[in-house]
Amino acid sequence: MLETPNNIVVTSTVHLPLDKAGTGRSVALNSVARAALLAVKRSPGVKGLLVFPSPQGKRFSNLERYWRPALQKAKIPDFRFHDLRHTFASRLAMAGVDLYTLQRAGGWKSQIMVQRYAHLSPDHMRAAVERLAQAPMEPESVTKSLTSATRA
Repeated sequence: MLETPNNIVVTSTVHLPLDKAGTGRSVALNSVARAALLAVKRSPGVKGLLVFPSPQGKRFSNLERYWRPALQKAKIPDFRFHDLRHTFASRLAMAGVDLYTLQRAGGWKSQIMVQRYAHLSPDHMRAAVERLAQAPMEPESVTKSLTSATRA
């Protein structure tokens, strides 16, 4: 647990009191996310528990109003805020995280939803198939594998 100069306590878990399902949940943070939260500077006079408050210190009622100009300034074309969830799920899946852990980390209610969000990049797929070329099987192992597969 770390405390920022603004007296904001940052731990490895953040509690979201209100999520899409309306139930709230806890989210695990990695070291990069923790460092980013510690680097957030609040405007003078803005107090409260919100990490990213509006300029008035309240919840954003229209995130698009700030999201679009930020994307334009960063020169990021055709990117929706919701794409961050797809990126999160895809990167965890390609890092080898199992579907149950991915489901819990992303707050999805079912594995079907996880599979809808987690996309494997073409490079990841090619690397996975290339593993077959890196560890060739002995001819007799291939024969045994094929024989047992046809019997099953």
